[in-house]
Amino acid sequence: MIAAMASRNTRFPGITLAALVICGALAATAQVPRAKTVIVTNSTLPGGSVPATNAVLPGTVLSGAKIQFATPIYDFGKEHSGTVVKHDFIFTNVGNATLYITNVQSYCGCTVAGEWTREVEPGKTGSIPIEFRTAQLTGGITKAITVSCNDRVLRDQVVQMTGTLWRAIDVNPLFTILTIPAESSSNASSVVRIVNNEEVPLQLSQPTSSNPAFTAEVITNKAGKEFDLVVRANPPAQPNNQQAIINLKTSSTNIPALNITALAIVQPLVVVAPQQITLQGGPLPHALPVTLQLFNNSTNSLVLSEPSINSPEVRLELKEEEPGRKFSLTVAFPAGFEIPAGQRLELKLNSSLAQLPVIKVPVMQLAVRRPPPITRPAPPAERTTRANNPS
Repeated sequence: MIAAMASRNTRFPGITLAALVICGALAATAQVPRAKTVIVTNSTLPGGSVPATNAVLPGTVLSGAKIQFATPIYDFGKEHSGTVVKHDFIFTNVGNATLYITNVQSYCGCTVAGEWTREVEPGKTGSIPIEFRTAQLTGGITKAITVSCNDRVLRDQVVQMTGTLWRAIDVNPLFTILTIPAESSSNASSVVRIVNNEEVPLQLSQPTSSNPAFTAEVITNKAGKEFDLVVRANPPAQPNNQQAIINLKTSSTNIPALNITALAIVQPLVVVAPQQITLQGGPLPHALPVTLQLFNNSTNSLVLSEPSINSPEVRLELKEEEPGRKFSLTVAFPAGFEIPAGQRLELKLNSSLAQLPVIKVPVMQLAVRRPPPITRPAPPAERTTRANNPS
């Protein structure tokens, strides 16, 4: 064919036989159909199915280890708060090398991994058991767990447990605080809301208190469904903070008893801030002024007088910032000050309140850690060498 073309080449005599050979080769190449390249993505497959994020098509062989979870997201549905939800995440090694699971990490103490399969040969399956402890949790919940392995593409895989948690009985709050004003003679109170989420009507017993300083009663707002628990601190107010456990028995088989913690905080007549002066280890490198703030919580006007401290080196200055209500006391320590060993330093002020005639503030100083003295060994005894006299 090329020879025939050369013999008929009278119109373009400048084209050589070699050029015609090259053109013929190119034409022959163009007539060969090209192979089609097929790109597989994570889009919809024939038949309408959608593979998982790390799904592998049947018959595909991947280089190295490759992990694939049967169900990367486990939906446990609706469970009671307090239930321990358990699930085994099953996975397959769809690669052609041994798969090693090096770590399983959760992001809170309520999600715990059990003993998982650590080595999986190609084509084999393994499992990762997970426990989700749901105590004190409610509402929609999702917990993520990271699985670390030697998958060359995704070394950290994330699986999830998701669902909804609910309580048969909601108690809000479970810990109630009663603030008792200074000099108060009435009983402070707080209200705890109790709501029944079950279809069966709820019955509550009379509440009991572990501390006689507290009493409680149940008020029904909606029969069988909604209640108020009123907790009271009985007068007279105790000088220290008080705590109690309020207990109620219920007709619910899921939550047969309710326990509510009550704390009564008694405000002091006079608040001193800070309550103690703490100095750095002495002697002080420079002069140090410390200012105390004093607030009157009583119903009577407060008069403070005669501030004193059992150290002649320390200077005191008392100021009344708000008449009868707020005061400041500046305590000035000189440079080089150090509390003598064994001495107790204390600041005092006289008060006009009959219940608190004297206000005391302790003064402490941190101990200085001094290095132990260095003891050097005594020099070795000098040796006297005597020359041997031939005589």
